[in-house]
Amino acid sequence: MPERVLDLATGAEHRPARLGGAAPRGTLATADGLIVDPDAIARLAERGVVAIDMETAAIAAVCERRGRPWSVFRAISDRAGDPSVDASVLALVGPDGRANLPALARTLGRRPWRVLLLARLARDLRRATN
Repeated sequence: MPERVLDLATGAEHRPARLGGAAPRGTLATADGLIVDPDAIARLAERGVVAIDMETAAIAAVCERRGRPWSVFRAISDRAGDPSVDASVLALVGPDGRANLPALARTLGRRPWRVLLLARLARDLRRATN
């Protein structure tokens, strides 16, 4: 539960409504794309960013325009710097989030060792969503 949500594209800040007894911590940044540059990630961490997603700021903006309270809870399935998280991973899924099987077959055909990294990412995703 973040204290604030920062839209990296616009600089807009949003404050979620507090729910329950858990203490909010840090900033959740919303980006338009996957951030993999270690220096960019380090700069965000220096600003108090503890996680990055791609949708919360947009949802917060709509709720605030309509005068509705909102909040956010996130479970993290991948960590900055993980070798399994890079731009090539995005090519393995379609726009609807389903696996792009031809792309997966090509990737594993060229780099079969990535199967272990993808398996770890899948395991962490299951943990985060259960």
